[in-house]
Amino acid sequence: MNHVHDLRQIIGPRKIILNCTGALIIQTDRILFQRRTDNGKWGFFNWGGDIK
Repeated sequence: MNHVHDLRQIIGPRKIILNCTGALIIQTDRILFQRRTDNGKWGFFNWGGDIK
């Protein structure tokens, strides 16, 4: 997350609230998951979001 690092250089140690969005994709009797690249676990689609 280079954008967080860049922001840290500007605002220092104050809290940063990062927006989040997610999706649950269902087709008939199936649910689409994505595999995380950091730990290999399966989960819902989630793009960002955190308080750092």
